[in-house]
Amino acid sequence: GNALHTHPYLQIFIDGEKVKIPSGIGIPNTKFQGDFAVSGACFLPIHTHDSSGIIHVESASLDKEYTLEDFFKVWQVQLKTVKVNNQDMPITFSKDEILGFKTDATHKITLLVDGKQNTQYEKLILNYLDYCNNSDKTNTTSPCYATAPSDPGPREYATKYGTRHTIVIKYEKI
Repeated sequence: GNALHTHPYLQIFIDGEKVKIPSGIGIPNTKFQGDFAVSGACFLPIHTHDSSGIIHVESASLDKEYTLEDFFKVWQVQLKTVKVNNQDMPITFSKDEILGFKTDATHKITLLVDGKQNTQYEKLILNYLDYCNNSDKTNTTSPCYATAPSDPGPREYATKYGTRHTIVIKYEKI
């Protein structure tokens, strides 16, 4: 993944409770050191190293646009379910459903990108939404440390789109 290397930051909340995004998504046959994925058979272009919420988008080409749907597909194929409120829930995401929780007369799903409502939902392109930057190398509290302490690649993404992009998905009462 030398041509494209970005780190979108994803947070998911179900009725105010933050969902832990697992480490090792997109790294088959993962071996762990604590809660940090250190190796696997191969890394898919979209993966996680730890449970910080930082998604790694790494590709040898700039031709493909990776979406939030791509991330959820990799997660679903690899793990099938995720714990929410001590229940195993299916890994799903669309404008009408997040992790098995569906919109209805009393609940809605909101997608926020950098605090602003976004209607792209699963079609949201991740390539340009880098969160991390070089200043994170010495910051031990940033979700970038130590898995993504670098500027995005290609460098013009940082210039054009900036860093510190955060994606938040909320399922909540209306």
